[in-house]
Amino acid sequence: MNNTFDLQRFGLLLSKHTKENGRTYMLSLAVLAAILCSFLTFVTYAGGGYLGPHLQATFYLVFKILSGAMFTSIIFSAYGDKKKSIPLFTLPVSNLERYLVGWIYSYVIFQVLYTLCFYLVDFAVLSIANLTAVQKNEVVNIITVEDSKFYPGLMIFTFIHSVFFLGAIFFRNLHFIKTGFVFFGSVLGIILINAPLLRLIFGGKAEFSPPFDSIRMMDGENGISLDPAPGSEFYPWILIIVMSLILWTSAYFKLREREV
Repeated sequence: MNNTFDLQRFGLLLSKHTKENGRTYMLSLAVLAAILCSFLTFVTYAGGGYLGPHLQATFYLVFKILSGAMFTSIIFSAYGDKKKSIPLFTLPVSNLERYLVGWIYSYVIFQVLYTLCFYLVDFAVLSIANLTAVQKNEVVNIITVEDSKFYPGLMIFTFIHSVFFLGAIFFRNLHFIKTGFVFFGSVLGIILINAPLLRLIFGGKAEFSPPFDSIRMMDGENGISLDPAPGSEFYPWILIIVMSLILWTSAYFKLREREV
C-alpha cells in the first residue's frame, strides 16, 4: 500500500469526514441560504420587485468569497485542539490525504454546494417577485451574463481560499480573524507603499494608482496616462495563480510540521 496516497484509504477518510461533519455543514448551508434569501428579498423589493442580472451576479460573487473564506478558515480547526488533534494524527492515513480532504471540501465541494444554494434561493425569490412585478425577473447565468465577472471572481476566490487555507493550518485558534487581519493588513500595506514608490521612480510626478493599473503623471498642468500594454491584463491573474499554488503548497508543509 502506498504510504503517500492510496485511493481506497483516501475514500474512507473522505467518507469519515463527511459522516462526522456533514450535519454541521448542512446546517451552515441552511444559515447561508437564509442570509442570502434575506438580502436578495430586501434588494428585490427595494428595487420595485426587480433584481437585475448584474446585481444577482454581484451578490453571487461577494457572498461566495466571504462565506468561502469563513468556511475555509475553520476546515482544519480540529487540528488546533490538542485533544482533537491526537486521534486525527494517529489515524493510519498520510498527510497528503488529510490535506486533500480539507482542500476538496473547502474549494471544490463548497463552490458546488454554494452555487446550488444560490440558484435555489435566487429562483425562489425571483419567482415570488414575478407574481406582482411589472418588469419580469430572469435568473442570471453567472458565466454568460454580459460583462461577466465570473472568471475574475473565480481567480479572486482561488487566491482568497489559498490565503485562508494556509491560515486555517497556521493559526491554532481565531483562524478567520487572524488570517483576515494579516491578509487585509498586507493588502493595505501594498497599496500604501505603491504610491510613494511610484513617486520615487517617476520623480514625484506620479499620482496615486492601484497596483497593476494604469499610471497617471502630471507634467505641470498636463496629465499623461500610461496604460498597461495590450495582453498584459492577464499578468495579474497569472501572478494570482502562482501565488495560490505557493500558498497551497505552504499549507501542505505546515500540516506536515503540525504533525511533528
